[in-house]
Amino acid sequence: MSTAMAITAMTAGVRPGRLVDVPAVVRLLVPGPPSDDEDQARRALRLLLAHHLLEEGQLWVAEGGLGDTRVAAAAIWLPPGARPPGERVARVLARELRHPVDVIAAGMGARAALAAARPGERHWTLTTAGMLGPDWDERRARGLLAPGFAAADRDAASVLAITTTERDARRLGGLGFVGARHVTTAHGPGAWLARRPAAGRGVAARG
Repeated sequence: MSTAMAITAMTAGVRPGRLVDVPAVVRLLVPGPPSDDEDQARRALRLLLAHHLLEEGQLWVAEGGLGDTRVAAAAIWLPPGARPPGERVARVLARELRHPVDVIAAGMGARAALAAARPGERHWTLTTAGMLGPDWDERRARGLLAPGFAAADRDAASVLAITTTERDARRLGGLGFVGARHVTTAHGPGAWLARRPAAGRGVAARG
């Protein structure tokens, strides 16, 4: 990471995420009052983070600041070539969830839809939690994303961000992302994607 990126990350209270942070990250990903559907979604995400995403990728979190060490936002990064969840993760989901078949089917459908929309170039995948909502703070966002941007730049790779709303995808425009577009999935409202071109590719690559 460059000195400037390191300073930005430190001033934003950013640190590597750990297993103990997973419940807080899940609450940011699936906010709102408890219900059966949300409980299933939270359990599935908690298992995926703990048994797959932390092993295959990177988790960075931003704390609240001013002495507040609670996780206020998170960035989940998967590198180029990261393996999809395999049979081991499926067995964990089957053991821990009340309706594992529905959850696994929805996940496979979403993964297939996103795979078809991914750029053909080498890229990192970014999912954020708690960063783009009503408490949007661009300084915190830049600090939170700085470690992942540095890794992508070292790889000379682009970044594909997956968000839940058009507003969120377009908000990333101030951080170097372009081409916000919607992807329809078989279950749920779908997703919005935006792309940060690889370092050195310039405006011409921003399609």
